[in-house]
Amino acid sequence: MDEVKEKLEVKLDHLNQLLEQLIASNAEGKLIELKDIAESVEEKVESIEKEVTDLIPLTQTVKKKVDIIGEKLNVLKPITQTVEKKVDMIDEKKNKLKPITDSEPIVSPVLSPTTTTTTTSTTPTSTTTSPGSQFLFLGPGSGSSGQSELLSLPSLSPANCSPPVHPKGDSYGYVATSTQDG
Repeated sequence: MDEVKEKLEVKLDHLNQLLEQLIASNAEGKLIELKDIAESVEEKVESIEKEVTDLIPLTQTVKKKVDIIGEKLNVLKPITQTVEKKVDMIDEKKNKLKPITDSEPIVSPVLSPTTTTTTTSTTPTSTTTSPGSQFLFLGPGSGSSGQSELLSLPSLSPANCSPPVHPKGDSYGYVATSTQDG
């Protein structure tokens, strides 16, 4: 804006010089025309000065808002870095789990069907599983004292047998898969 103002002032000075030359040469018609041009240029300079003056508070408001946004971005930067670290940790853990999830399923159709016979003094009962039954073996886990469970699939109801207590007690973190031997 200052550049425009300077250019207009230079032109105004030039017009004043021409005006003085015309006064000296008695060219009244040109004198009146130049006087009108000079007044028009002065009005435009005043208009530009007013617009610049009106823009100053707006630019100050914009600067304040930019500063506020900068402060908020500075607050978010450490949070973003923390989130990125956590995502990296999750990716590392996922990569460690991938070999486990790519292995054979824990549910094994190879488990042998079992026959359990329970006899009491009054009525003998017998429970037989059909060939091809599937079971899910769970345990032992932390706090289980070495106890495990066997669940029938797909109902997840307890199977009619009790796996023996694990000799090491509260073992956890083991992964089992089926083998050719069952």
